[in-house]
Order: sequence, then C-alpha cells, then structure tokens
Amino acid sequence: MKTFIYMVRHAESPFKFGEERTRELSENGMQDSIKVAGGARSAASEYV
Repeated sequence: MKTFIYMVRHAESPFKFGEERTRELSENGMQDSIKVAGGARSAASEYV
C-alpha cells in the first residue's frame, strides 16, 4: 500500500500585525479553501 501526503498552503488572509495566529481568512481565502477541500475529498482520501 502506498501512502501519499499532500501539503496544502493556507488560503489568503489579511495581514494584521501581532495577530498572525488568530486572524481570519479573507473572503477570497474562504472561497479558495472550500474549492481545495472539495478537490481533496474527491481524490479518494481517507482523511481531510
């Protein structure tokens, strides 16, 4: 059995100094993350 690990970079978020760990995604980032998650689900993965 082969194991494949896909590394995905986080989506777009607006820069806020000092809030790197807690800042929200931008509207475009949220839409992009939904698209990527949908593609990952359709790739026959066991975990997303």
